[in-house]
Amino acid sequence: MSFDTDQPQNSSSTRNTWKYILCILLLALLFASNPGLQDHRDAVSAKINRLLTKEIAASDTKGNTLDKAGGQLGLMLGSLVINKVVENAVQRKNYLFFSLTSFELNGDEKIIGFGILGNVFITNHADQKFNEARDKMQNE
Repeated sequence: MSFDTDQPQNSSSTRNTWKYILCILLLALLFASNPGLQDHRDAVSAKINRLLTKEIAASDTKGNTLDKAGGQLGLMLGSLVINKVVENAVQRKNYLFFSLTSFELNGDEKIIGFGILGNVFITNHADQKFNEARDKMQNE
């Protein structure tokens, strides 16, 4: 009487092969969809512009039409300044399958976001930095 023991081993090795293929495909997807430097800069600019817009909208509720027009002009000029600062201060740390967004200003570097699967997520550290800069400007 002979027993066929090859069948369970083939099934197990086939399962392991599919696991390896799946892992390789997942890593390839992560690698191919890792956001670039410009994606990180765009995400930081968008976040800061939203914060600036919210700040101006809060101050516009107290003013007249001339104040609102000044707020819109300030928003346009602020966006230009923000884009220049972001271009110089935001860097991408690439780890092949994901990346980190770093913000360096006056020698102080902070990780403020991360990128994975083609998306960049900015943390609340950007809000804190914006509020610190706003408070510093108001106190001067």
